Amino acid sequence: MNSQEQALVDIVCKASDLSLIQIQSISRNRKYAYTRSVLGYMLRRIVGCTLIRTGEIVNRNHSTVIHYEKTYDDNRKYDKEYYNFAKKVDSLYSDNFPQMRLDLVEEKIASLTASLSRYKERRSALIKEMG
Repeated sequence: MNSQEQALVDIVCKASDLSLIQIQSISRNRKYAYTRSVLGYMLRRIVGCTLIRTGEIVNRNHSTVIHYEKTYDDNRKYDKEYYNFAKKVDSLYSDNFPQMRLDLVEEKIASLTASLSRYKERRSALIKEMG
């Protein structure tokens, strides 16, 4: 999982008091189902994961992820428990968003710095070979 996916999963796990293993389980318990639904929706809409990738994370078929997207607004509108949970996750995500973005940028910088070092080493080796 990339850092943004992991950050969202961590937030949803914290909000629901469930582990990722529990979220991925086959349980149809309302708490588990709501958690999967909100996580699936947010992975698609906020993180930008593909249907397949989102399905892999929540351990469901891509068509289930489509269902999460189609039913999210109605669930929030008509189901108070779902609304409260989705609102809690939204709030936790918003509160932690600047830190998550900073972590993502720092991760990218570290990756680019490592790549730059490898390219400099290759460049030095090629210059030595030529000279």
